[in-house]
Amino acid sequence: MTGKSRVTAFENRSEYRVEFLTSCRASDDLTGRPSSMAALGGVGAEPLRYLDFPIRDPMRTVMLHRGGISAAVSTTERYTAHSGSSPQSAEKGREEL
Repeated sequence: MTGKSRVTAFENRSEYRVEFLTSCRASDDLTGRPSSMAALGGVGAEPLRYLDFPIRDPMRTVMLHRGGISAAVSTTERYTAHSGSSPQSAEKGREEL
C-alpha cells in the first residue's frame, strides 16, 4: 500500500451498502489496513480474521444494477453462523452495550 487510503465500501442514496471483505491470514499488524484488490479496479477489501468459513462454497447471485452485476456471496447459513460467533461480532456487541 502506498499510504493513501482505499475505499472498502459504497453506499447509495437509499442507504444500500456494499462492503468488500477478504480473509486475513497475516499478522495482526495488517488488520484494519485495506488490501488492494486488482480485480475490483483499485478498490480495497477489509481484511478480517476468521472469514474463511463463511466464504467457503459461495453462491452465485446478481446485484440489481443496470444490466446486473454477477457476484459470489456467502450462503445464508454460513453468514449467519459466522456473524453470531466471530470475535469481531462479539467485540462489536460489547461496544454497542
